[in-house]
Amino acid sequence: MNRFTISILSSVLLLGACAIKGPNTSAPEDKLLYDLGNLLMVQDKNTGLGLYDLDVRQRWELWDSTLKPLAKKMDEQAAAFAAAAPRLGDQAALMTVGNEAWLELQQPFVDAPELAAGRCVSGPPSKEDIGRGIMPKEDEKKMAAEVGQFVFGLRTSVNWTPAFRVTCAKSGTSFWVQMSQRKKGPDGAEQPLKLLRVLK
Repeated sequence: MNRFTISILSSVLLLGACAIKGPNTSAPEDKLLYDLGNLLMVQDKNTGLGLYDLDVRQRWELWDSTLKPLAKKMDEQAAAFAAAAPRLGDQAALMTVGNEAWLELQQPFVDAPELAAGRCVSGPPSKEDIGRGIMPKEDEKKMAAEVGQFVFGLRTSVNWTPAFRVTCAKSGTSFWVQMSQRKKGPDGAEQPLKLLRVLK
């Protein structure tokens, strides 16, 4: 093999090694995970949080952490909602929600290099994930009117809230992720899939 042939082969191998990876499938959830991995690799927090629907996350967290535990205490539930309502959608509050979301991603079970290389596969949730991320539903008999309206607004604001168990084969790590897709806009345009939560 002459020097010229060896040089060409070396160049081909080098290009192959440097080739930019992509999502492991064309599914929107895998594209979103791939984008997330690449932003994590450079710790681009601001752009990374642009992949989240922080408004839906904030509202859902209010339900899960505060209102749901008071489901059998209508008056206390209504009072808790009244106290929290002024912060819904508030920019400072959303910044706090975003900081919490970013901290979730700084865990060893989120393998950024594998995500960025498109090597992590999204699949169905595991048995341990059952019961996570269930969208609330309004109940006129068990909720004050304002709480029912809040839950109705949350439930009807999104079309799809899929959850996956993501597995990264090389490192053996896995995590549960929930995403959200808003309803089509007034112009009928499809809304992008966004992140909500990333947990072990």
